[in-house]
Amino acid sequence: MKKVLFAWELGAHYGHIAQLIPVARKLRKLGCEVQFALGDCSSAAQLLSPEAMPFLQAPMVRQPKNYPGAPASYPDILRRFGFGDATALHRLVLAWRALVKSASPDVIVLHSAPVAALATMGASARRVMLGMGWDVPPLEEPMRRFWPRANVSEAAIAAIQNEVELNVTAVLQALGEKADARLKQIFQADQRLLSTLPDLDHYPDRVEETTYAGPLFMDDAGVAAAYPQAAGPRIFVYLRDDTPHYQDVLHALGDKAGRYIAVLPNVDTTMRQQLIERGWQIHTTPIKLASIADATAIAITNGGHGVLSHFALKGVPCVVLPSNIDQLMLGARVAEAGLGTVLPPGASLNLTSVLDAWLGGTQSRDRLKAFKVENRNVSPATTAELMARCVIAA
Repeated sequence: MKKVLFAWELGAHYGHIAQLIPVARKLRKLGCEVQFALGDCSSAAQLLSPEAMPFLQAPMVRQPKNYPGAPASYPDILRRFGFGDATALHRLVLAWRALVKSASPDVIVLHSAPVAALATMGASARRVMLGMGWDVPPLEEPMRRFWPRANVSEAAIAAIQNEVELNVTAVLQALGEKADARLKQIFQADQRLLSTLPDLDHYPDRVEETTYAGPLFMDDAGVAAAYPQAAGPRIFVYLRDDTPHYQDVLHALGDKAGRYIAVLPNVDTTMRQQLIERGWQIHTTPIKLASIADATAIAITNGGHGVLSHFALKGVPCVVLPSNIDQLMLGARVAEAGLGTVLPPGASLNLTSVLDAWLGGTQSRDRLKAFKVENRNVSPATTAELMARCVIAA
């Protein structure tokens, strides 16, 4: 029986863990023992406890360094979460190594876990890199900027990578190991699995050998829902309170006729009551997307990969209101593929006109229809099965 350790550090909320659970379920059915080391145990408690899957807190930076602006590159993220301080990074690596030694896994599945990736370089356990694109960066040197219009010079981006690589070198030297500071070495693995499709990959032009297994999400998590019996288009909303112009967006939607189901985790009491009075069905925890997707005319979301993938596979357009660079990049890919519209922070108040274009038929849905047909055999179950067998084979 193989022992599999899932390692996750960066990110929060339900999306990350919802990618891992379907794979873990399949692995258990194949006779494996699974365990999780996670950055956000609050989400894990809600989703893993019902599955009776053991988990523990991952070593990670609790207070990331504060740099101005959004991250300009993956090394820029790394320096904010431990790689910007050689002493702190050394401690994290030692903590991860102790955790891995205690767990003694045969396979380590690395999901947005860069320190764990560094700590397990050269480990006896096989390593599998699993992510939606964003968290499995291309194996290139130097690593690219995230966003072409980012207001950061190429020289500044190169300096950030150099700073991070110097800290990695210092840690490896302190551990008495061969110091190969090239960041792409950290992200090499026995298997690199992308839980996405080419149209939804943050890096559409990656060239290294990587397996597109298909989107992963839990469409059976949460409670079932049904749209209110009323007139108007069926509109799904899933927004967090860090959405740019959050209150203004909800007020604008509240004034637009439709049948709404909304997941608003941190909505305040006053806004919640106003929307309920307008006929909205409000949830603060996830719902079963499978219960509403076929009936949905359009989805409005921050750009979480699982939600976007679910609706795109159903031929439903998504309007993306990104609250971070990850969601902005993915929203841009959605728009480029003709699967929806992205509204960056400064444009989010144009939301109602964008909805009118999609709902009124002036915005073509031809690409959505074709995407649905092209991927008619893609499902979380088939993706999880493929990934589980790749993990065992690693």
